[in-house]
Amino acid sequence: AITYSEPPEPADAELSQSAWEKAEAAKEKPTLPKPILDLAKLADDKRSPEQKTQLHNYYLRRVHKNTRDRFTALNERIDTLEEERNRIRGQIVTTPIMRELPKEKHRTTRLLNRGNFLAPGDEVQPGVPESLHPLGEGPRDRLALARWLVDAKNPLTARVTVNRLWGQLFGIGIVETSEDFGVQGEMPSHPHLLDWLATEMIRQEWDIKATLKLIVTSATYQQSSAVTPEAQAADPFNRLLTHGPCFRLDAEMIRDQ
Repeated sequence: AITYSEPPEPADAELSQSAWEKAEAAKEKPTLPKPILDLAKLADDKRSPEQKTQLHNYYLRRVHKNTRDRFTALNERIDTLEEERNRIRGQIVTTPIMRELPKEKHRTTRLLNRGNFLAPGDEVQPGVPESLHPLGEGPRDRLALARWLVDAKNPLTARVTVNRLWGQLFGIGIVETSEDFGVQGEMPSHPHLLDWLATEMIRQEWDIKATLKLIVTSATYQQSSAVTPEAQAADPFNRLLTHGPCFRLDAEMIRDQ
């Protein structure tokens, strides 16, 4: 008499696969890869055509006794390539990004009474200072804010930017209080120059390199930093730009030399 240590596999591949799926799903310690195990546990009528194909292909390549030997070399090659792919992916540096949430997932923003996050007040909506030009039509999201910032109607963004660039090159900005362009800040020493540089930056499509080149190739920047006693007495902080810039280098600048 012929005895078997386990029931023989049915000749029909579909029936054999069904029995295999039930056996794998019932194991306390499954040995299948998690994606395949999840498909094996999923009811057949709930699997998509792609999932059915994926599970069936795995069964034919790895399990069924009449077909698995044909795929041995291929399986080994696939396993080697997957290990190599995972190794390469593990070496890739992940770059954090910010993504706009769908409108239905936007969180509610409220005023905080006296700045206390435990005491939220009235709900507020995205907006910009009323003293400046309004936001454009459409959704009030980060893209709308970015477009508003670089809008030609915005009088601040380009002026603040070129003033900071000027301050980096001359040691002090055309507006001395670079962080405060409001009524509490200093008035510009050369308001027309500030306006012209701002409009030039916009005309050159916000090209910072071009703006820096424009400033450093000017006769004003290329002046000698030597100062006469008369100029020192009349303009000790060089607000009239009577000589070239002369200021202490930052540690970063010294390090980059």
